[in-house]
Amino acid sequence: MASVQKRNTNYFMKQVPEFEQMLTHDGMHVIKLWLSITKDEQERRLKAVKNDPLASWKLSGLDKKALKLWDHYSRYKRKMIKKTSLPFSPWVNINADYAPAARVEAIKYVLSQVPYPKSDSTKDLLTSDPKIITSLL
Repeated sequence: MASVQKRNTNYFMKQVPEFEQMLTHDGMHVIKLWLSITKDEQERRLKAVKNDPLASWKLSGLDKKALKLWDHYSRYKRKMIKKTSLPFSPWVNINADYAPAARVEAIKYVLSQVPYPKSDSTKDLLTSDPKIITSLL
């Protein structure tokens, strides 16, 4: 089973850049956003949901398991980003510890990347906050 999973992972890592390059050569704009939060913030959010009687239904066993496997998942995330973040389709990291700002910055980033006539004032509004938006290239 593990060898099949490894083979599938390697196949995916090889094909993603090829596929994205085909898309960009055909004139498509590939924008990849990675919304990241710290482990501490994830724990805080899960605790808040657990203690909220109106939101506790959102929790699953997978949430607890994911926290335990945080380092394992992080290792594979870094490997995937390293293999699939390329000049023609880079990953962009959005620090999502503070969700409202992350949402605004994500929208600003996408709008800044899409080609359309922008006035100088629009360009200024679309300047990303470097504390929230960083390149993963």
